[in-house]
Amino acid sequence: MLYSFSQICSALVDLAKTKNVDVSTLLNDLEQVNWDDLKKLNFDRVCSWCNKPYRTGNRYSRDHFCPQCWTPERHKISLYVYLQVRRAERYQLPATLTPKEWFATLKYFGWKCAYCQVGPYDCIEHFVPIKQGGGTTRGNCVPACTSCDKKKRSTHPDLIKSIPQEDLKRVRKYLKRFS
Repeated sequence: MLYSFSQICSALVDLAKTKNVDVSTLLNDLEQVNWDDLKKLNFDRVCSWCNKPYRTGNRYSRDHFCPQCWTPERHKISLYVYLQVRRAERYQLPATLTPKEWFATLKYFGWKCAYCQVGPYDCIEHFVPIKQGGGTTRGNCVPACTSCDKKKRSTHPDLIKSIPQEDLKRVRKYLKRFS
């Protein structure tokens, strides 16, 4: 496999850090460089869709899909999941939702709102709001349309009057499987 100049440079910097030497010292004596060590540094990832290891050319990439699993739709949704996970982490709450779990949830609800089951989903809705201690986990997140999201807002599910109780019961039953 051929590496770009920037990949080799960043790997050399990482190798110099692991050996506690300056990069210029490392470059002055290229015989010290174990090229197999360079191949192992920072390029291996595990695809969050198929769980197979893959090699990426950019160690700073936030993409979590191998080239075979990557699609624009998965990429867009995984970024949105990533933002919600970071939001929960800021409140020091559980933040374990993965893109694959979110896709499974969307598929279960037919890519529609979990509450009204009519409107297309527009957002990740936290059943127990983050501000009330609900994390971004598979057992707390469902798809919601804009209308239902506005009705629920950051209200605890036990206090909601604007969404029919049978809809809340159905969503609660689904989420209980993962709690």
